[in-house]
Amino acid sequence: MFAFLQLAGLLPDARTSVAANGICFATRALTFLAVGGISGATSVRVSNELGAGHSKAAKRALQTALMLGLLVGSVGFAGPFWFGRHLWVSVFTKDPAVTAVVLSCMPMLLVSLLGDSADGVLGGCLRGCGRQTLGCIVTLVSYWLVGLPLAWLLALHQGRGVPGLWASMALVSSGQGLVLGSMALRLNWQREAVRAKELVRSQVASLPADANSDAGEYVQAQDGCSEAALPGFVVPAAPALAVQGLVSQDAAEAASPEPVPKLHQQQE
Repeated sequence: MFAFLQLAGLLPDARTSVAANGICFATRALTFLAVGGISGATSVRVSNELGAGHSKAAKRALQTALMLGLLVGSVGFAGPFWFGRHLWVSVFTKDPAVTAVVLSCMPMLLVSLLGDSADGVLGGCLRGCGRQTLGCIVTLVSYWLVGLPLAWLLALHQGRGVPGLWASMALVSSGQGLVLGSMALRLNWQREAVRAKELVRSQVASLPADANSDAGEYVQAQDGCSEAALPGFVVPAAPALAVQGLVSQDAAEAASPEPVPKLHQQQE
């Protein structure tokens, strides 16, 4: 965002360009608040299902979240922003010049909103699978190595102004969604469930001896028991946090109004 604001400040009418760019970013940020919630829920649900060994349920959770994210992005935000664009811009400014620039950017802005909706959900899926590095690389390449030079080319070199900035943003967010989507389609969900268990084992091996015994019981239970055999036991939100949730069970009991069932009690 800061880099795009800097580019807007280099345009001929810097005052109008920066003001219009700020309104567009405020609109985008409002949408991302809702998409960010769906992204976090996707990460938690996918990691829970993988940690429980439910590969099909993890895949279904991603599909449901992706449809929900696109629905929220299109029906919840893009549609209302388009049909009420004049009213929406008037909330921020009465300047005719700024209003005209924002309205000219609106089509590209709404396309970027749809791209962000898909990007957020797919990024949450990668985090749930413990593959944050892939998402980080895709984001870095998309926005900094492709998006920023493209924004300079369209806005400054070709003289398209603020609409050129948002044309580049729309292309980058859509392209990132396609890349992340292809990664999600190529995931082997059964292999991801096995990998989640291996991540838990690696965390157990790095724990102190007093915590290792309790965490080892969790791993053994995951190996030999189904979810039905462990009623009331909540699989942690991510493989890396599974051990932490188990070790801090005493603290959870102290903070919870109801007793928290322990693992050995469920096995009995």
